[in-house]
This record gives sequence, structure tokens and C-alpha cells, in this order.
Amino acid sequence: MLDGAGTALLAGNHRWAGPGGQSLLPQKDGDIMVFHAYDAVTGRPSLRISTITWQGGRPHLTLEGDSGEVKRGCLAGLN
Repeated sequence: MLDGAGTALLAGNHRWAGPGGQSLLPQKDGDIMVFHAYDAVTGRPSLRISTITWQGGRPHLTLEGDSGEVKRGCLAGLN
């Protein structure tokens, strides 16, 4: 990623801060990612779940508050 080979799949935004600690759950009907993030308003931790879609061999997901923009990137071992 440091050499321009990808972008972060999961990054904070104005609604959620510090997303991370993710686990990937492969499912027959579509993969999901479970992770923690902090509510940017209250500071309280929250468990988040997001559906992963695959386009061109790369995972894509959205984080509530991304203004409808799909975050693109790769996870280690999945690119």
C-alpha cells in the first residue's frame, strides 16, 4: 500500500472513528466484515457489520457516513 499498490479498505469518517480489529466472515450469500469503531459524536465503541462486495478481485465496502462513496482497497492476503 505504501508503494501505491492499494488503498485502505476501512478508514474513519465524520460518523465513525478508528475502525479496526476486523474479522472476515465468508458467507455463501456474500462475505461480511465485522469490526469495531468509535461513535464520533459520543465516543462510545460500537460493533459494526458491513457486506463486502468483490469487483475486479478487490474487496469493496461502505461505512455508514461515507456519503454513499464506496471505500476501495485490499486486505493483506486478499489482493
